[in-house]
Amino acid sequence: MHVHAYRFFHIYHKGILMRDVPTDTLLDRKTAAKYLGLKNHNTLAVWDCTRRYDLSPIKVGGAVRYRQSSLDKFLESRLKR
Repeated sequence: MHVHAYRFFHIYHKGILMRDVPTDTLLDRKTAAKYLGLKNHNTLAVWDCTRRYDLSPIKVGGAVRYRQSSLDKFLESRLKR
């Protein structure tokens, strides 16, 4: 059984807690490739450049990150039924 690890950011407005916003776990390119079972992490870079698959990468500074939930959706869509 796979359990999602969510962190929460607290949103405050004028000192009052408005809501808790869940944030998804972000994985770097090497970790994301390993998570998807790819042998080479550069495959993700190629997919991003060619837009072969929409994994919705996020740029954080100069680094690329992937939401674990996006990777889970990708894996689910690739399952043969």
